[in-house]
Amino acid sequence: CFLSFALPFEYLDYNRMMKKLEFLEMRYPGFLKLETSQKRFSLPPLQCRNTKCETMIATLTEHSTWDVEKDRPQVLFSGCLHGDEVVGPNVLAYAIEYFLDNYLTNPWIKY
Repeated sequence: CFLSFALPFEYLDYNRMMKKLEFLEMRYPGFLKLETSQKRFSLPPLQCRNTKCETMIATLTEHSTWDVEKDRPQVLFSGCLHGDEVVGPNVLAYAIEYFLDNYLTNPWIKY
């Protein structure tokens, strides 16, 4: 099955991306949980251009069944393989939105 979709794209800087992810977490509380690597691993904040920033960890799953199905497959998508590239985090923010918006109606995503 080939996944093909088109979303309206607008570049998200760090602050707008954080707001988008926080909005999605509020909209889909049973499916998206956000935390930062700085809090999880007791790391200092990063310097992102002219501001301090943190690396976001987004866990997408049906959290109500997570304790029962801990052996379900897991995949890691990283948007910051190269720290100074802005495309990766944007792609992942839009992919997270797409997965959440279409989880209940698209069997490919639910699988």
